[in-house]
Order: sequence, then C-alpha cells, then structure tokens
Amino acid sequence: MNIERIATYIKEKRIIEALEEIKPMLQKIEHLFRWRTLLRTWNTADSFHHLIRLFDYALMYRHSALLARYAHRRFSTLQTLTWVCDEWLEERRPLDAEEALRPRLEEAIANGKEKPEHIARAAFTLVRTLLEMRRIEEAQQWMNVVERYETVPIYDKWGYFYIETGDRDRAEEILRKGLDEPERGDMCHLLLADLYALNGCQRKALEIVERGIKRFPQVPALYAEKARRLRDLQEYKAALEAMDEVDRLAPFHVHRRYFAHVRAQIYYKLGRWEELKALVQTEKSLASTPYARAGERASLPQVILPLVPVVQKHNYCVPASLEMMLRLLGTERTQDEVAEHIFDVRGSKLSTTVHYLETLGFLCRFFIGSTERWKRLVDAGIPVLLSVDYEQSSHVQVLFGYDERLGAFYVQDPNMIEPFVVAYDEVEKWYAGTHYLSIAAIPREKEAIAMLLPEEEDQYFRQLHAFAEKMDEDEQAYMAPFLSFLRRHEHIPYTWLYVVKHVGTEEAKDLLLDYTERVLAQYGDINDLLLVAAKAYVYVKEIERAEAVLARVKGKAQSPLYHYLRGRIAFYESRYEEASRYFRASLQLDPDQPDVWSYMALSITYSGKEKKGLELSQIALTLHPDDLFIGTNHGIMLFQAKQFQEARAFFDQLLRRHKHDAYLWYERARCDERLGKIRKAERGFLVAKALDGEEPYPYLALADLYENELGDWQKAEAVLLEGVAKAGCAPALHVCLGDWYMEREEAEKAEAHYQKALEQEEKEVFAHLGLAYVMMQRGQRAEAKQYLLDKKLLFAQNGEFLLNAGKMLLANELVTEGEERDAVFSFLEEGLRIAQFDVAEAYEFYIEQLTAHSLVDRGVAFLEKLINERPADVNALCYLGVLYEQSGMFSKAIDLYERASKVQKSTFPLYRLAETYRAFERWDEAKRYYEACLEVDDTFAVAHLRLAVLYEMEENMDKQRFHLQKAFVHEPLHVHVERAVALFEDPSFLIQILESARERAGDVWYYDSLGHVYGAMGDVAKEKEAVEQALRLHPDHPDVLHHYAKTLIKEGKSSEAIAILERLIEQDVRNESLYETYVQAFSYTMRGIGKLRERLGKWKLDDQKKSIIYMHVASALSPYMMDITWAKAEDSFAKRLWTKAKAWTKEIVAVSAVLDLYETSLRLDRGNMEAYERLAEFYEAAELTDDAIKTLRRALTCKWNADVARELVLLLIHSESSKLQKEASEWIERLLEEQPNDLAMLELKAFLLLDDGREEEAENLLRSIIEIEPLLHRSILTLGTIYTTKQRYDEAIAILANGLSHHPHDAELMQELARAYDEAGQTEKALSVANEWLEFAEEDLFARYQRACYLAKLGRMEEAERELAHVLDEDETGDFAELAKEEPALAPLLRLLSKK
Repeated sequence: MNIERIATYIKEKRIIEALEEIKPMLQKIEHLFRWRTLLRTWNTADSFHHLIRLFDYALMYRHSALLARYAHRRFSTLQTLTWVCDEWLEERRPLDAEEALRPRLEEAIANGKEKPEHIARAAFTLVRTLLEMRRIEEAQQWMNVVERYETVPIYDKWGYFYIETGDRDRAEEILRKGLDEPERGDMCHLLLADLYALNGCQRKALEIVERGIKRFPQVPALYAEKARRLRDLQEYKAALEAMDEVDRLAPFHVHRRYFAHVRAQIYYKLGRWEELKALVQTEKSLASTPYARAGERASLPQVILPLVPVVQKHNYCVPASLEMMLRLLGTERTQDEVAEHIFDVRGSKLSTTVHYLETLGFLCRFFIGSTERWKRLVDAGIPVLLSVDYEQSSHVQVLFGYDERLGAFYVQDPNMIEPFVVAYDEVEKWYAGTHYLSIAAIPREKEAIAMLLPEEEDQYFRQLHAFAEKMDEDEQAYMAPFLSFLRRHEHIPYTWLYVVKHVGTEEAKDLLLDYTERVLAQYGDINDLLLVAAKAYVYVKEIERAEAVLARVKGKAQSPLYHYLRGRIAFYESRYEEASRYFRASLQLDPDQPDVWSYMALSITYSGKEKKGLELSQIALTLHPDDLFIGTNHGIMLFQAKQFQEARAFFDQLLRRHKHDAYLWYERARCDERLGKIRKAERGFLVAKALDGEEPYPYLALADLYENELGDWQKAEAVLLEGVAKAGCAPALHVCLGDWYMEREEAEKAEAHYQKALEQEEKEVFAHLGLAYVMMQRGQRAEAKQYLLDKKLLFAQNGEFLLNAGKMLLANELVTEGEERDAVFSFLEEGLRIAQFDVAEAYEFYIEQLTAHSLVDRGVAFLEKLINERPADVNALCYLGVLYEQSGMFSKAIDLYERASKVQKSTFPLYRLAETYRAFERWDEAKRYYEACLEVDDTFAVAHLRLAVLYEMEENMDKQRFHLQKAFVHEPLHVHVERAVALFEDPSFLIQILESARERAGDVWYYDSLGHVYGAMGDVAKEKEAVEQALRLHPDHPDVLHHYAKTLIKEGKSSEAIAILERLIEQDVRNESLYETYVQAFSYTMRGIGKLRERLGKWKLDDQKKSIIYMHVASALSPYMMDITWAKAEDSFAKRLWTKAKAWTKEIVAVSAVLDLYETSLRLDRGNMEAYERLAEFYEAAELTDDAIKTLRRALTCKWNADVARELVLLLIHSESSKLQKEASEWIERLLEEQPNDLAMLELKAFLLLDDGREEEAENLLRSIIEIEPLLHRSILTLGTIYTTKQRYDEAIAILANGLSHHPHDAELMQELARAYDEAGQTEKALSVANEWLEFAEEDLFARYQRACYLAKLGRMEEAERELAHVLDEDETGDFAELAKEEPALAPLLRLLSKK
C-alpha cells in the first residue's frame, strides 16, 4: 500500500484508483483489526488521515470509524479527536462530542501551535455538534472560526450550515457558487441535490447529481445519490442500474442492506416476483417486512396518491405535511407560508391547523381513524393527516395510500424523504398512542365523503382542544368545567390518553390515576405508552408506581423519555448528581429538549456547581427564550450563585410578562430580602400569598422575615397558622411551625404539627427529626435515639435524613462508644455516599467527629473507598486531604488537592493548597494558589482577605487595599469590618465602598459597618448614630448590639454596655469576641476587677455555662494583666524603685484575679478541658512553666484528652530535667498507642532518643517518618545533621537537598546542606548554596560568614576578605569574631584585617 499515492489520488478526486490500491488487502483481510501490523508502522496521524478519507469517499464508514478510534488511541491529537467526535455525532452523542472537543479546540486556538486546517476541521465538527443541539447562534460563531482558519473556499460548509438552520434559499445560492470548486465541488453537488430533494424537487436533484458525476466521475457518493433520486422519480430500472454501478465502483460500501430494501421495493413495483422472492431469501432483514409475502397476493388492489415528499424544517412537521397534502389537493403552499399561519414558538396546534385549512375552503373533520375509513378517503383522493406521539413529542404524518397486496398503508413522515409502509397488523403499535386521531381536509366538491366521519367525533376533538387553549389562558377558571368534560367523555380512550399526557395538576390527580390505570390495562404492551404512564405518575409524585412501570419499559438505553423520568425521580429525591447524569443521557439522545436542559442546569447548580449550571441554563434559554418554566429556573440559579441583583432584574423582566404569577413574586421578594430591601421583600411575599394562597412558600418566607429580620415573632406565628389553614396539604408549613414552637419550648404544640406533617407526607424528613427533638426536650434521650435508628430503613436512600439524623445523634451525644456509635457513623457515611446535593457542611461535621485514632483511620478508609467509586468527587478528594493534613501527612494532602484541582476548576482544592503552603510559610506558592482561586471565582472573598494579609506582610499597601475592597464588594458579610478599617490610614474612602456593597449586604450591615468607619475616624457621635439606625432596622441583631455596647463604653456609659453584653453572652456563651468588650467595660483596677467578680457571681445559669463564661472572662482579662506586668518591667529604674511596692501589689492582684477566674471555671465544671489548656497557656506566658505542667497533669487526672497530653509533652520535652523528659517519653508512648502514625509525636520521640544517646534508633525512626511525610522540616534537618556528623555526606546531601525542594528558602536547611558539601570536600557546591541563600536573604550575616569561609578555602582571598569585613562591621554581638578565630581558613584574613 502506497499511502503517498493514495493521498495524491484523493486530492485529485480519483477515488476509484485510490481504492484499487487497497482492494487486494480488503479482499484478503477485510476486518481492520487484522491490519494492526501495518498501522503500527505509521508514526504520524497523517497516514491515518489519508486512509480515513479514502474509506469515507468509498462509503466505508464503519472502516473509517474503527481507524479513527485506533488513531486517537495512538496519538490523541486535536485532529484524531475530531475524527472520533464525528463518529460520536453519528452515534447520537453530541454532548460527549462538545465536552471533549471544545476545550481542546479553544486551547489550540489560544496557543497557536496547531495547523490551521486542523483547527478549521475541528471547528466545523463543533459546528455540526451545536447544530445537532439547535444552538444556532453558537454554531454561527464557530462557522466564523472555520472561515478564519480554512485554507480553501468553504461553500459546502456554509451550504450545510444554512440547510440545517432552515435558510434553504441562502443555502442554494452558496452551494451553486461552489459547484465548480475542485477541492469541495463534489460535496456542493451532493448537498445541493439533497436540498432540492428536501424541497420535493426530485428532477432538479437528479440533474445536479448527474452534473456532479460528469465533473467528479470517481466519487461513489454521487452514484449512490443518483440511485436514490431515480427511485424517487419512479425510474426504477435506471435506479437498479445505478445501484449496480455503486456495487461495482465501491464493493465494500455500507449501503448493502439499504439497497436490498430499495431493490425489494422496485422489484415489487415492477412485478418482478421471482427476483423479489430470491432477494427476501438472501436478505434476512426483509423477512419481517410486507414484501416477504407480497407475491402471494399479486392480484389484490393498491391505491397510491401522487404525494411529493417534502422534508420539514425544524419543528415544522405540520407545515411540511400540509405542504404535501395541499399540493396533492391542488392548493400549493410552501411550509414557510403555512407556518406563518399556524406555527407558534415550539409547534403547531391541530385546532389552529384545522382552522387554517377551513380558511382555504376545505371541509375539515377530526375523526378516530380506522383501516376502513382511511381506505375510503384515499379512494376519494384525499390524504389523511395522522397524529402520532413519540415519547414526549407530538408529531404528524401523512397517509397517502394503501396496498392490499402488501397488507399495508403508505405513510410519509415529514422528517424523511422516503415514504414507508405500515402493515395493517402494526397500525395499533404506531397509532394507538393517539387513539388513531386523524384529520381530513375535504375539498368542497367531495363533501359527501364527510358522511363517513361522525360529526360527534369531530365535535369532541374540537371541544377538547378549545378547552386546552382556555386552560393555557387561565387554568384556575376553567379547571372544573374541563374536568367535568373529561369525565363525560371517558368512554373515549383518547380522553384517557390526553389526561395522562397533558394533565398533571393536584386537582386532577384522582382522574389522572384512574385514566393511567386504564391506559396501562388496555395498552400495557406499547412501550411509548408505558413511558407516558410512568411520566404521569412522576408528575403527581407517585414515585413507587412510576418505578414499577419504568421497570417494564423495553429499550431503556435508547429512550430519551426514560432517562428524563429517571432524572425527575432522582431530582425529586434530591439526588442531584444522579439526576444530572440522567438528564444528560436524555439530552444525548435528543438535544432538542429545552426543559431537560433547564432541569440538568438546576441539578448541577444544586450539586454546588453554580457556574456550570448557569452555562447550561443559558442553553435552555437560547432554545426557548420565552418559556416561563425555563426563565424561572434561570432566575433561581442566579440566586443560588449569589448573584442577587442579577436574579432580581431577571425576575423583574419575567413579571412584566407574567404579572399574576405568584411564584415570580415570591422569587423576586427573596432577592429583595437578600439585598437588604426588607419592606420590598415583605410586599412581594404578601402579593405572592394573595395571588396563590395554597402555596406554602410565601408563608414560610414571611414567617422567616418577620422573626429574623423584623423581630416580630407574633406576626411570624400568625402567618404560619394562616398558611396551614389555607394551603391544604403543606407538610413544610407544619414542620416550620413545629420548629417555631420547639424554639419556644412548647413541645406539645410542636409535636402536634410534626404529626400533622407526617399525616400529609410520611417521608417528611424534618418532621421525623423534629419528633426526635421533642423527645430529647422531654428528657427521653433513649427514645429519641431509638426513634432515629428505627427510621433508617424508611430512609435508606435518603441522604438528607441520614446526614441530619447522624448529626443529631452525635452532636447531642445520644450514642456512646461501641456498636451504636459505629451505626451512627454509618448514617453519615451512607448519607455522604448517596447525597447528591451540596454536602460540604456534612463533610465538615463528619471530619470534626473523627477525633480518636481509630475514627481517623475509619474516615480515611471511607473516603478512599468513596474516591475509588467516584474518582471525580472533588469534595471527597479534598476532605481526605484535610484528614491527611490533620494527621501531619501534608504531601499526601497536597497530592489529593492537586488531583482535585485537575478534576474540576474549583476554589476548594486551590484554597486548601494555598492554606497548606501558607502553613509552611511558603508565601509565594500560597499567594499563587490564592490568585488561582480568584481566576476560578473572582468573588471568592476569603482568598481576597488572605491575599490582603500576605500583601500586608510585604508592605504592599496598594494591593492589600485592592483585595480588601474586592472582599467588601463581593462578600461584604465575610469581612470583619472593624479590623479591616483599622488597616487604612484614611478609612473615610471606605464609605463609598460600603455604599456600593449596601444592596448586596443589606441596610443593617451597611449602617453597622458605617459606624465602624466613623469609629476608626474618631467620630464617636456619628458612629453611635449609624449603629442606632441599624438597631432601628433590627433591634435584636447580636452583632449590632455588640457594636452599640462598644460605643456606650466609649461614651463612659459602662453600666448600659454591661447589661447589653450580659444579655448577648447568655444567648451565646461561646462567642469569645463579646468577652473582650465585656472586660473593657470594667476598669483594670482592683476595684474594677472586684466589680467584675461581683457581676459574674450573680449570673443565674447552669454550672457548665458559667464555667465557660468564667474561662472566657479570664482569657479576655489575661492580655491586659500581662501588659501590666511587662510594662512595669520596662519602666525606668528610678520609677520602678519609687513605685516598687505599689506595682508589685497591682501585679499580684492582676495575676491572682486571672488565676482565680480560671480556678472558679474549673470548680464549676471539672471536665472543662479547654479551661485547663487556657490556664496552662497563661502560666506559660508568665514563664511559670512548672505551674503550667501541673495544670495539664491535673486535667489528665480528671479526664483523658489527647490534645491536652500533646501540650503537656511539648512543655516537658523542653525541660532540661531528665525526669521530666522521661515523663514526656511516657506520655508520647501512650499517645502513640492510640495513634501510631502521629508524626508530631514520632518526631519528638526521635529527638528524645537522640538526647538519650540512642542515635541509631533515632536515625531509623526519622528515616521512617520522612518516608511517610517528606515535608517534615525538623526531621529532615535533624537526620541531615546526623548524617553529616557521622561523615555520611552523600546521604546528608541527598536528604537535605530533597528537603530544600519542599522548603526552598529555609535558612537552616541551606546552612546544613552547605556544611555537608564543604565537609565532603565539595566547597564549590557549598559556596553555590550560600550564594543561592543570599539571593533571598541578602543581609543574613551567618550566610555571609559561611560564604567568607568557603571563599577563603577556595583561595579567593580578596572576595573572602570583603565578605568577612562586612560581617564583622555589621555584627554588634561580637559572636562572629569569636567564630572566625576558630576557623583556620580565616586566620590569614583576620591578621590582614587586624593590621588594617
């Protein structure tokens, strides 16, 4: 095989000659798999390209598909991916094609390294993909890319584009221009012929094909097209000859079976019975067709009307069908002309169609079709419009003939050029789904035939469609009479079918269930009607029935509706990731489903991928811009993405068109609430409630608004009670009321509402959880626990219940150690496994519970298993990384975060990478990953805040302010305004930023923040005025009240401030920020501290809460007490002498006050481990280490706590006492028994072994630690030092150099590495390390001292002298002079310097 010659032949369109090159191989080895030996010798994709083109030209598409896949596995280039995507389009996989091709193509355009023709080819495949999905505007944009990169004229491609977009006139104009093009002229001929055939101009199509054959005589596709056109023109003998010619020219073509069917039709038409019989015997696919028995009834009649096939434009099935019918009836209209009268956005109503035909002068009849009626109409020369439904799509076809010899009708589908036959015994399978609904357009001169068609049937269908149109206008007004009409006509099966397909409201539920059962009973063996029945069950939330019917469906894999319904079920059950996969599978098979695009977008949004969700929603909007359902969903997704202003504007637009839509009012009001427009929100919710009093959502929203924003709990209760009275079946309202009463400790009322919720919906998750809380409040903890455990079976597949129940059981300590605790962890783990909504909070809770070593191991095992099941689960990857971080295994964590960041562009893994590097003080890398977070999401406020801190360290105030401003703009509620304003020399400029963030954060936040700005400016009056304005809007807002207390302290009104703060502390005893302010309200004098103690003694809370309060007060007081102590130490000697007695008294009182508070905290709650730890920290800060050790020992005597033990170890290990170090060793062993891989403790154990002279054991242990975690700086440094000391220089250099790869700017590692090189006799390398060290630490005197040493050893004395002189001049301690005296290499330099 000469591939170069084949390439030349193809370029010159000498396809038959090219085919001759490979024909011997094809005849010998037809299957491509046996060509692998040859294919392996080809080292570029070009050879494959030429062979694929030859196969395509030779109509050998299966061969080219196999070759494309093989080439892509070999080379995986943009070119080979394009070939594979072409095949995917043929396999109905447009979504796969786009997802694979678009990013590669965009990358290729960006980097400019691909050949232009490869980009053009890939872009055109993407165009075809987008056209397949009806995304016309995007396809147009990519056609421009094709034109920019293509190197030859692209008339064929533009022609194809305009054919697909329905502009056939423009397509004809362009294709005619390309007929004489040598490169693509053959394709222009084929496309133009196809275009004429689509329009019903078969003779013109044939003329173009024959012209093409003259111009390109070796292109087999032209001969195949000629055979089709001759068949359509009923030139049967010529068509047989043309097919023979194709067989001769391209003997391996894929059309053999199709040609067999065409030949069968032609033999039948020509009465060549023997040839037909022989063909049926050899071609198995003909055995089940009517042609198999045609010869037996050769004498029977046939009537075929001269219908000219016309192929519809997008969604023009009715207009195209009418064009064919009207031409036959002598009234010519094109489908475009017809569509102007009957087409409406997504289709044509049959009622509008009949009205249009009647305006043309026809007598029209709706009727229930039958074999006899259809035949009589055809006998009269009248075609019949048949209604046929495909899964979710309504469609029509034209019946234009019958043939008794075949026992079949002739039907023309407007989607196809070729008619098809429907055997009489298959009529039910095809048309029972619409109960044979038919329409006849009868010319006035043939009115008598209308007598065959009962007028009552016509009236029934007209009334039904009239009701349907009225329901579209005002469903509420017409619902009752429509249901009455349906009941009166339930003897007609079409009524059942109509209800099952089109009626899904709660009011019609009983009727729907009744008729669905009838449909299943009568048509249970028809697949499409099984799907329709399942759809009805899904729409009224009869999920178990839907599942049962779906189980009976055949051919599930190829059914868009089956996948859609599976998606709806998963969506209803909050399994959003699963739902999105089903919706995607449905769209893959049928992309022209705007509603399904919208559902997939919602599912992905609810899975936490808001950006992707909005992209998909935009596709749905493009496909159907005026659809209310799609528009509403888009607004919801904007809201989910926290784009509240954009969401409000979008809902505002929708409300202009749908002023009485209650749900739109509700959604816009939600936006107003989030934007701080509380009164607007209230009005919106009230309007929604007034428009539709049966929906629960406005009541829930109003109750939340009244309670949490306006502080009016009485209104909140009243609106909820109004809701349960008016909304009927609304379990969510009862749950909300139950929760409301629980917060007020009215358990009886709460229980009643939870029970009512369960009466309305047995699987209402939060009602079950509420009942468990009721039991807990009554002290029935064991019963609450058992209740939740018993419900696991009911909610085995409900992640929401499992996660919330597991959290309740653990957070409230309802389970103890052992089997019950394991069972509860299985709640969380199973919930995380099956939950497909955003479960980040649940992951965090789960990780927090993994305290003991055995639980950490369990968590690691669970998450590793989950990742094996779902390798692309970013949450699982990142939280496993968090577990490794907590265990000190940072390199494993980093690997997981990097893996997650490649799976999905998400801030989570990037942020964790930034945080990990920040912990290692690798500031540049941390900064890079924070910046990467912002590339993914510029609104990620936490990254802006972190960068602000890093830039503060660099003293880059401009960038610090920039990122703070960004944080204010994007997530103002995440910014600690009080701290932020302190960073600015002139905080007044922040007033404008606060104003811009006001709409997003709300008025309460705005005025509170404004107060902080005025406070930083020193204007206490304006600060207080702003805070009071915030309090007027929300009198009980805890943050604003806290701020108000601070302003009172500034004004000297401490008593009022103390009262407010004590009320706030009682509400949240763990809010540590309150205590600092609380302590400030008292003077730091003996009298002030005494008053503080007196106030604390009056608090009437349980001992546990009081213990927490005393502990936090002590912690808040500690810094001020220490300030007093250290301030005295820094005073002048004379002053200290004069005030000595007084100062010591104050100091002792201050310290004893703090100690007394801590001791009181511990007396109130001996188990308060945090108080022991804080007391120990206080002792340590005061340099009372022995007391700190005693405190921690005391804590461990009371209760074992691993964290406390670790703190004790750190104190003991730094002691010089061998006794205390031995105790440290004992505690370490106990900790390692509990957690053998505790790297921090293993490190400390190694250091203790070194101190004890057990170097070999220490070395082995350090080596194993570094194998587990190569990032541990202290282990690396220590082991490297050991190796250097033992003169094992190669090992020292290896370990230290590897350490520097992880800690590139670490001075200690560089110092030790330089020393190892020097002692190993590699002083040049030692100098190189020192030079590198000085690049980022220019004034590090030790580095410069080492450099002087190495220069001296290398004989570079002048440089060494300058370096040493600099060190000695800058050294204020004299230490380096002493070091230099001990370094022999520096002795000559010291002598020189001393002389100078």
